Amino acid sequence: MLAVEPDLTGDVESVVARTVATANPIHDPMPPLPDAEHWNDKSRVVCHMNLSIHPDGTIQRALASGCTDIFRDRATDTVKTWTFAPILDEYQQAVRSTYAFDLTYRRADRPVRSTASEGPSHPQLPEPPRLLRWAMNLEISCSAVLRINAEGTVEEVDVEGCTEEVIRSIQAAAHQWEFEPTQDDAGVSIPTLYPVTVTFRSTDLIQESLSVNIPGLMSIPLAAAYKGDIPPPPPGVMQLDEPLPKKSTSSQRIKAAPDSIFHWIAEMGEESAQFQHYLLVTVNKRGRVTEVDYLDGPPELQAYATLLVRAIAFDRSGIEHSDPVRFVMPFPIRFKPK
Repeated sequence: MLAVEPDLTGDVESVVARTVATANPIHDPMPPLPDAEHWNDKSRVVCHMNLSIHPDGTIQRALASGCTDIFRDRATDTVKTWTFAPILDEYQQAVRSTYAFDLTYRRADRPVRSTASEGPSHPQLPEPPRLLRWAMNLEISCSAVLRINAEGTVEEVDVEGCTEEVIRSIQAAAHQWEFEPTQDDAGVSIPTLYPVTVTFRSTDLIQESLSVNIPGLMSIPLAAAYKGDIPPPPPGVMQLDEPLPKKSTSSQRIKAAPDSIFHWIAEMGEESAQFQHYLLVTVNKRGRVTEVDYLDGPPELQAYATLLVRAIAFDRSGIEHSDPVRFVMPFPIRFKPK
């Protein structure tokens, strides 16, 4: 008799959790705003949404919590019409997915300022938080709405579409902005709204000279070239304008990168991330690294990047003398969680 192995491949169905960064909606209209009597002096209402999504990207189930009555009903009814791009598994088969996010109603009780003529005066740009400052091949856009009082001071900053640490950075900067008061037809200063999109974009995706602040859109460059001061070389060491070409890399075992890097990548919803480092490298006559100064890059990766650079042998065939040489070395490192 032939022994037949049971087929267990279909017993467990793959379910992928989407994030804000990887949601990939195709059709996602917002629910209509309830009338004024439902707001109870609130400027916004947040519904915590949990979706179960069919493999074809349509909604199987939509649940809302944290909001009540008409806000909940309109949120679930509208979200049930959403569609998403399918997610494929390793066999190129579409799989079920889930998506948890906050749906925010904003009360349109104030006129909206013109982004071209009624923007902030000398706005402070948000600082890229933590590792984001040195990220390459990355673009993150966040939508913000500022509630401004009659005197032109920012009262509240609502931000969507990015992680908590990025939201905090945008809010900290926007609360420092100042606006000229807006007046109604009677000449009375009135509260207003100001929408703005904030984009953090790596300079390898767009020329740094084009990463500027224009009305309604702020673009903050990431992984910009190192522009700090470089100390003069010590006696007997020649400073080069360009790095030497790499000849080989040592096979010595280097300890793994810090776990915090992979946690950050997961929080950002990215499959991998690449970070730029700048090191001041001194190489002897044999092409071996004798000294490394870490000029710029993620502080938590300083030791790791330094170890990697020390393992490199450089090609000095284009150097006629035998004196040690020194150069600034851009050193990108890519990380991909397992």
